[in-house]
Amino acid sequence: PKACDPWAVYSAKNLNQANFKLNERQAEIIDYLKKNGPIRPEKLAKDLKISLDDFEREMAPLRHMEKVRAQMHEGRKVINLW
Repeated sequence: PKACDPWAVYSAKNLNQANFKLNERQAEIIDYLKKNGPIRPEKLAKDLKISLDDFEREMAPLRHMEKVRAQMHEGRKVINLW
């Protein structure tokens, strides 16, 4: 497994504390998870009508800001709020 870049996490956390605003797609992901709870990445991308590549691109900053995380649930990867 590839570990997160510590500087990316540090920078993202500081931006978050400076009231950094999420883009529209990132806000949609957060709202979806608040309403629906943990979900498989494929289903979340499908429900938001975005490709998995675009989904992963939007997830990276959210992970670094410690807004969302992935975990294993019943042998499958799910995305949930931090």
